[in-house]
Amino acid sequence: MARLKDKYIPFYKTPVTARQAAYIARILRSGWLTSGPACHEFEQKISEYTGAKYAVAVNSCTAALHLS
Repeated sequence: MARLKDKYIPFYKTPVTARQAAYIARILRSGWLTSGPACHEFEQKISEYTGAKYAVAVNSCTAALHLS
């Protein structure tokens, strides 16, 4: 009997570098999985990049549509 993962066709394989994995691990160990310092930093950087006065990070496109 073939294992499930042998039959699995991934929708998309996300490439994650060692540097990105280390950053993600640091966030997970911080205890701030939502609305923490990294989230605030991300919102500031997006705001600066786009020239918007404010930016709000959400967990999904559906949440963004509800927010809008």
